[in-house]
Amino acid sequence: MQPRVALRFLSVPLSTAPLLVIIIFSLLLWLAAKASLLGLWLGFILLAGFFNYAFVLLDSVVGNAEPPVLSIEMMNPVSGQRSLVLLAFVLVIFFTSQAGDYWFGPWLAAVLGLAAATVLPAMLAIQSITGSTLQALHPGIAVRLIARIGGDYWLTVTGIVAMVLVGSFVASTSLLLGLRLAILMYLWLAAFSLIGGLVRENGDALGVEDAWEPDTVELDDAAHRESERKQLVDRIYAQWRGGSHHNAWQTVMTEIASGDPLTQTQWLYESTARWPDPRLANRLARELVPKLLAARRNGEALDLVRARLKTDPDFRPPTSSDLLQLAGLARDAGDRPTARALLRDFDRLYPQDPARTSADLLTRQLER
Repeated sequence: MQPRVALRFLSVPLSTAPLLVIIIFSLLLWLAAKASLLGLWLGFILLAGFFNYAFVLLDSVVGNAEPPVLSIEMMNPVSGQRSLVLLAFVLVIFFTSQAGDYWFGPWLAAVLGLAAATVLPAMLAIQSITGSTLQALHPGIAVRLIARIGGDYWLTVTGIVAMVLVGSFVASTSLLLGLRLAILMYLWLAAFSLIGGLVRENGDALGVEDAWEPDTVELDDAAHRESERKQLVDRIYAQWRGGSHHNAWQTVMTEIASGDPLTQTQWLYESTARWPDPRLANRLARELVPKLLAARRNGEALDLVRARLKTDPDFRPPTSSDLLQLAGLARDAGDRPTARALLRDFDRLYPQDPARTSADLLTRQLER
């Protein structure tokens, strides 16, 4: 990674969305500090949301997406499983602070702090690539990643150590508390952005599919469209995994509105159907089922519902009329288990629905 490229990633937190987060959160944390004990809960919520936002920013840098806008989902303190990785940041800050000097002496504290800073980028990079906290905490995987990247990794470590030293200096100054908080928040997001850039710039060495970069050779229209779709799915995945579900769904709906709704919804569903988290695929399937039925593509609609029921037994179409039509299609095709699965818990899922009588009649028919 060239220094100018590193500087480009360090400037990401200064773009509009993350800069607004820095300004707003630093002011709110300043107020929380002034409120003393009453501000503890507010401070906890703000810090949890800021930590979550940092991970979403990292994912957006890896996926070459625009810096994310803060959403309500990010403010949930337990919205993700990546918080354990933040322990490494705590170690870096601790061992380079006066607390580390007090407990271990200046030389040992410096060595331990440098060791923590050395493995930190690897941990966050592994977390971003695999989505697994356990793998991120595995020392063997971290060593292999460092060996693959080489010089770029040590440049990133140097940058993070420099940011930690700057942060320690800023924290010890007499600047206004709000200004100190803003600078520290920038440094925090800049570190995450730099690590995201490390992953992005070394995708080949890490064995990560470079879905966000089109090939340098000239692509035909179909291949170019496929490349654009991969970039879009990367952006949606980064938003969804980061807890920004509202933003991810807005991106989905914008894409659906940009072309034929049936075609757009179908390829988006196929792209998300294999994700470990089935919620977005379920939501897309509920959008897709009525479109397939309206187009008289009944077999495809029924196959789609069968696939979702295998993944999530609680999956149902958006309306009771769609459900009854699909249950009837399954019955006529001789697939009574699917028909029964769809009709199960009808009263709970569609309370006081006028179609209840029809559902009861179809249920009795299937019991014969």
